[in-house]
Amino acid sequence: MTRARGLWAWAAVLAVSGGGAHAMTYPYIVEADTGGLNESCYSETGTWSRSSSHSTASGLTAEIGSRYTITAGNTATFRLNADFTGDGFGASTMDCEVFVTWFETANLSWPTKFTVTSNDPVATFYLNQNLVGHDVWYSLGTFTFSQNQDYYVTIESVMDTSFVDARADAAMWVPIPEPVSIAFAAIGGLAMLRRRRRA
Repeated sequence: MTRARGLWAWAAVLAVSGGGAHAMTYPYIVEADTGGLNESCYSETGTWSRSSSHSTASGLTAEIGSRYTITAGNTATFRLNADFTGDGFGASTMDCEVFVTWFETANLSWPTKFTVTSNDPVATFYLNQNLVGHDVWYSLGTFTFSQNQDYYVTIESVMDTSFVDARADAAMWVPIPEPVSIAFAAIGGLAMLRRRRRA
């Protein structure tokens, strides 16, 4: 399942658990800088440097930085490995909407290449990081994932200039429907059942 990408502001952020294969809580966020959420699920190839600036999108860790590169071909990867059944979904697969974000910037060479792996075919996007994703969650679409499998959002620099070529800050996976929506639906179902029993 794949859905078109676009801008989306996440406002109701839940708690996030640590890295590795585990029972997830949602949304699941990986941040690039030391001290960030699930930082052990972030990796790089080539030379990246630290920026003291960081996206202010909802749910992110305050007072950490982000990463950037000035060399073509370097990659930054955010990894998802989850046990979906741990949160009571009772299914081995799940649809999640995938998001990325970075702080406001105007000095990047562009475009920047983004790839998303899932049970669907690999999805590739070329984004101008000067124009989108600034301090909000930018949707790359909705995809299907299986429990206890590794999946990745990879950022790759495709330009080779003296300017910043790509920024890596954070990625997020949000189940569709969201767990909160599922919980409310379950509560509503119980309420209806109780009313029927009283009738």
